[in-house]
Amino acid sequence: MVHVPRNWLDKYGQSIQQVTRDINRDTLYAALQHVSEHIAARWKHVTITAVGGAVNILHLRSRATTHDVGSVFGSDFNKLARLLIDEATHSAR
Repeated sequence: MVHVPRNWLDKYGQSIQQVTRDINRDTLYAALQHVSEHIAARWKHVTITAVGGAVNILHLRSRATTHDVGSVFGSDFNKLARLLIDEATHSAR
């Protein structure tokens, strides 16, 4: 499971305060597209299932925005997959 946005630590191991922004459909779609392209460019395959606010915005269209994506799950998440998604979401910021 990966939480987006991820909790980052500074060089002293202290949590860095998250900046919460409302994410609309176009921004979320663009971010997910970026993550997809980032992973594909490395010739890797990861299955991702998004839940919560992402589903409400992208599929159900029952909300205009969300403040986070919540959790991202994958049936084939190994350490490499988690690192790839973490790297991709960080670069999508």
